Amino acid sequence: MSFLYDRDYNVTGTVQTTFDFKPSYGTSVNFSADLTSYNTVDNYLYTMPRGLNHLQMTVQMPFENRKEAEATRIASFFENLRGTGYFTFTDPASIYKPVNLFCGGIQTNFTVNDLYTIQVELATDQVSSLLNWNGMFVTGSGIKGSWATSTAYSKYDVVRHTGNASYPQNTGNLYDCFYYCTGDHTSQSSINGSEITNGKWTQEFFYQPTYSSTIGKETSVLKTELPYSFTKRSDFGLHANVMRQFSMEFKGISDLEARSILHFLTGRQGYRKFQYKIPNIYNKNKYFFAPEWKHTFVYKNVNDISVTLVEDPIGVRRVY
Repeated sequence: MSFLYDRDYNVTGTVQTTFDFKPSYGTSVNFSADLTSYNTVDNYLYTMPRGLNHLQMTVQMPFENRKEAEATRIASFFENLRGTGYFTFTDPASIYKPVNLFCGGIQTNFTVNDLYTIQVELATDQVSSLLNWNGMFVTGSGIKGSWATSTAYSKYDVVRHTGNASYPQNTGNLYDCFYYCTGDHTSQSSINGSEITNGKWTQEFFYQPTYSSTIGKETSVLKTELPYSFTKRSDFGLHANVMRQFSMEFKGISDLEARSILHFLTGRQGYRKFQYKIPNIYNKNKYFFAPEWKHTFVYKNVNDISVTLVEDPIGVRRVY
């Protein structure tokens, strides 16, 4: 018997060439920004994206408790991509736009009684969302297009308003032309007038975490260890209590709220600053950026989102 055979395929028989499978609930989508950053004295933090394709999207897609015949078809399909091929995937909830995914790894587990679980690692690494202000990853019925008068809007709806002759503020920076609805209402004569003044629309992070968040921080101080003696402490400078990094959890939220949160975060590209007031004892208005976040499809119309926030000690939102 010869073992000199092609290792490109580990499954015999007909190779599956079309993606017609339904992933299990628990599929997770991870976003992380590849940033260049450095700290200066007084805890100032400077960040910038590392290239045009800095925002990376990866997907962990499980196929649980599948019979051997289906598990074989799934494995053969992803092996047939050979790492360089891709397939177009649209999630059943239509939260994301159809996206081309590459397979990075396959993990197969035998469960019991002819049942298998396959976990697939996928990535889309050839899409530059930085160059596409209006066609980012997120889509769906909650993205309403351009704002219009005398229109019924629901909380968490997203609209676009690029300005006009009388109010041209957004025409020069289209990344900042999106507004997020804070409550159900019917639109009036001007989004830039009474509707924003009355708090019906916002461009800030107004979402409230559903689970408690743990905020850990260390006081910035210079320590001089004196031999056989005490430790001398000196002020590092300003911003001694900067919130370096913490996570917020949004669990069990609807597709509409999840879509709104994901659209907001994607629009900030992992490095652009936004204002947020933490809803607990640290209740000052602060500026943060979110370098990474994770979205999990828990069940139909049930989602979990975890967002990592880093405080900008300068406290000023810069426009890029």
